[in-house]
Amino acid sequence: MFSISVVVPAYQASKTIEATINSIVNQTYPPIEVIVVLDGPDEKCAKVFENANFPSYVRFEYLSENVGVALARNEGIKMSR
Repeated sequence: MFSISVVVPAYQASKTIEATINSIVNQTYPPIEVIVVLDGPDEKCAKVFENANFPSYVRFEYLSENVGVALARNEGIKMSR
């Protein structure tokens, strides 16, 4: 079996984040963890995440300011197992 961590940088993604995570979760080989890195303040996206019913291996991490997709992804990689 594979051990896969998925890192998803998110910036103003309230309209797509739920579908994105559901797509990841429903793959043939589910990941051991999904780390969604919110790249800067975004209350709408955080609220969507809080109201969704994701598996326990999906977690949301917040960056205090927008740093861009590459740095947000690198931060998520640092947080991964």
